[in-house]
Amino acid sequence: MGIKHACLTCGRLSEGRRCPEHARDHARQRKQAGRTGARGSTRAGRKVRAEVLAEAKDATGTPRCVYCGAEATHADHFIPVSRGGSDTKANQVAACASCNSDKGDKLYPSEWTPEGGRKITTPGHRTPPGPRARKNSRS
Repeated sequence: MGIKHACLTCGRLSEGRRCPEHARDHARQRKQAGRTGARGSTRAGRKVRAEVLAEAKDATGTPRCVYCGAEATHADHFIPVSRGGSDTKANQVAACASCNSDKGDKLYPSEWTPEGGRKITTPGHRTPPGPRARKNSRS
């Protein structure tokens, strides 16, 4: 038997962070909001990521980063989940590893823009132009 904790909702002692009744309610609310807590590690998460990258392919069949135009290998949350963004396809865009890592949990374009990148207006924009030369900021 594990350590008992007070339920975050009602204060009753339970084995988890919430009593069983409130755990179900909380899970249901998170699922409805598109925040399942299992980003990318579930079959559904991998499917969404694959769909985002497939829709971002250019004429040569290579997915392109919506921020800089480089080859995209990641699906980035346009509005970070930590900032209230959902974990749904509508909130994900194709991004290269560099832009995804650099952006982190910042909002685009008010808090972060890629060096030498281009401006996009919505997360629905998934057809960027061909590759662009990027400045190497680490040199």
